[in-house]
Amino acid sequence: MAARPLDPTTYRVAPGTKMKLPDRPTGTTDGFDGGKEEAAALLPELNQRLGDLQQMLYAEGKHKMLVVLQGMDTSGKDGTIKHVFRAINPLGVKVANFKRPNNEELAHDYLWRVHEHTPRDGRLVIFNRSHYEDAIEATSTLDAPWYVIPADRKWYRNLVVSGILIDALEHLNMRYPEPIAGLENIRIDD
Repeated sequence: MAARPLDPTTYRVAPGTKMKLPDRPTGTTDGFDGGKEEAAALLPELNQRLGDLQQMLYAEGKHKMLVVLQGMDTSGKDGTIKHVFRAINPLGVKVANFKRPNNEELAHDYLWRVHEHTPRDGRLVIFNRSHYEDAIEATSTLDAPWYVIPADRKWYRNLVVSGILIDALEHLNMRYPEPIAGLENIRIDD
């Protein structure tokens, strides 16, 4: 029997939940009944599904998605982007990196530097290291939940992130727009 992906809500931080990051296990594979090989076999299919959903997000142009990857240096943020988002069309996605604020950024309100990077309709933006560091429990909502994902096993981390994103995009109930009237009469000659 093939391994099944885990429930994407396994690591969701419920609104109002009191949590301590050190109490969260970092090496678990709870909810997945396979191992590294099974995950490697599932990931290309999940990547393709994520790519298909991102194309629909872009085509429909009604929704937007912000993915915030928060972790210490070497925690796997770049690896997550590389492995999870490999089937995403670069036209509909942007990665914004946030380092220590410079003097101009420090002269403005705390969120000033992120405004220009927030997603437009139809787009997916990844914040690679955010400004949110120890606010997880205070800002997790039903519409914009945080997930605390165990990252000691890269293959499991990628599987979890893929499942969460696919689940979130599928819940948008997106549809491709209807073709523009009159296209059936257009002929392209070689």
